[in-house]
Amino acid sequence: MISQIGYLGSILNPTDNQAKRLQKLLDDFCTGKTRVAKKKLYLPPSCGGVGLIKLTDYLTSLQCSWIKRVTQHWGDNWRYDVKVKCYGNPLIANASTFNVNSNPILHNVCSSFERFVKAFTAKGANYKKALIFKNPLIRRGRNDNGLLCENFFGRNKPFDTFVKIAKLKFEDFFVRNGPKSLHQINADLGMDFSLADYLRLHEAPGVFSENKPENNILPQSLEFFLKSFEKGSKPFRRILMNADIDKVKMRNVNTVKTFFTLTDIQIPEEKVLKFLWADWNCGFYTNRCREFLYKFRNNILGINARVCKFVNTVDAECTLCCINKEPLPVIAESFVHLFFYCPAADRYRTGIENKYFPEIANAAEDIRKNFWFIGKTPGNAEFNPFVSALVNVVNHAIWELKLKKDLVPVSTFLEDFSYAAYKLSGNKFLRESRDKSNLLVCRHEFRPP
Repeated sequence: MISQIGYLGSILNPTDNQAKRLQKLLDDFCTGKTRVAKKKLYLPPSCGGVGLIKLTDYLTSLQCSWIKRVTQHWGDNWRYDVKVKCYGNPLIANASTFNVNSNPILHNVCSSFERFVKAFTAKGANYKKALIFKNPLIRRGRNDNGLLCENFFGRNKPFDTFVKIAKLKFEDFFVRNGPKSLHQINADLGMDFSLADYLRLHEAPGVFSENKPENNILPQSLEFFLKSFEKGSKPFRRILMNADIDKVKMRNVNTVKTFFTLTDIQIPEEKVLKFLWADWNCGFYTNRCREFLYKFRNNILGINARVCKFVNTVDAECTLCCINKEPLPVIAESFVHLFFYCPAADRYRTGIENKYFPEIANAAEDIRKNFWFIGKTPGNAEFNPFVSALVNVVNHAIWELKLKKDLVPVSTFLEDFSYAAYKLSGNKFLRESRDKSNLLVCRHEFRPP
């Protein structure tokens, strides 16, 4: 469906109502009956989102790809038109480059590129290498919100002068964090700025950089960015999403806080959180396992203690405890009970620990909890994706037993686990992670049945 939209969307912009309707069709198709907060739909999985495509960003990135093509060569009429309008530098293209009535397609392309340039300049320290001519983020001064355009530099200047101006960057006016002198700027850039031009030019980048924090992030230029990939629109889309992604701190996400409140374990570092909340999107799991992991991390599994409040025919008691005929009263099936305290399910976890994870067997409760909920191994060992994947497989298998209302022998459960581990070992990323760990399970040779 998205590719059909992309054919026309790469040159034409839908109306606001059309874009909303198309977006709703895409979202409803992907989420089905699962209810997801609007703000999470388009965030990447590593930020607690679903990773759906935001249509406006998708179409903008497709249209930005045309500007990349102009930078590669200009042997076509439309590319030549863009080059001339931009004084030989297509990276300054913006909404005013072409008239919407006389040239609507190139107007759409340049308008989209202006939106991308704004996002790219705002990312990290990229403003230091930003082009200043017609840059949507760099204004003339505190009391003048206009762009550094032809009117600012003087329309009476010849075309060749504007060719030089179109290449000016923010960093061209500074040296060792201090401003360059008028003589040095004219000598380095081959310009003939007057003192008035010099003072006005320094005010614009100076005001823009006042509120920028000092950091050690290396700036990136637009030219370098466009040469960093051969084709495609996804790199553009990542930049457009950057502002939303930067706002997300995983330990502040509600689902993350709820998960660690329920399990009563310590929140790990940000890098580990991003991996845990994105692992459902990994291709080495089955589709059923991926669906389970998404619901497991986001606390939306159909646990009896939750479902009984909406469905009269469902009891709150733990399904596996009832099948195992545990003494009355049967404990309610909460999230933590099913995946840690349930004696019926704990038989399987104990069997796995004794055979494959002796480091966890008979350990303290907090150590076992950390292991079975987030795959954290005891001591100061680094987080290992292969171990985490094995833990996910066990939790998914227990959930499947709950859904089937069946308890299999421990030996059968161990065989199924061994086969699942064998299939996971076929993935290169997990295999490399396994080789880095000193745990016994990572030295075990899993074989097919």
